[in-house]
Amino acid sequence: MNRMALCRLILLFFSLSFLVPSLDASEGDADPIYKACLEECEKSGCVGERCFQHCNFSSDGKPIDGLWYLQEPLYQKWKQWDCRTDCRYHCMLAREEQREKLGDKPVKYHGKWPFRRVYIWDPGS
Repeated sequence: MNRMALCRLILLFFSLSFLVPSLDASEGDADPIYKACLEECEKSGCVGERCFQHCNFSSDGKPIDGLWYLQEPLYQKWKQWDCRTDCRYHCMLAREEQREKLGDKPVKYHGKWPFRRVYIWDPGS
């Protein structure tokens, strides 16, 4: 392929890239109320009145005994039930409750529809 054909091909791909809609996060992820909830939860370890025991923070907002993600038990990390995922989950639930009261339909968060967790222990897993 000669140099001119290569330049034309690159120009064609570059031009077509403007026709493709930009890829954004899920609608729920972009919600400013959800983002504010996550930010507050990651600082305090609480969503509203609900606080998570594995998110240990002192009264000045600093993590006790180092970074919060280093304090979590290994089994919670394996199950992905840690401080960060609890914050995401409970902020999603709180925001969806607000949306429902306003008559809005559910939106996706992190590419998934909002569902409530079911706590079933499967000894075979």
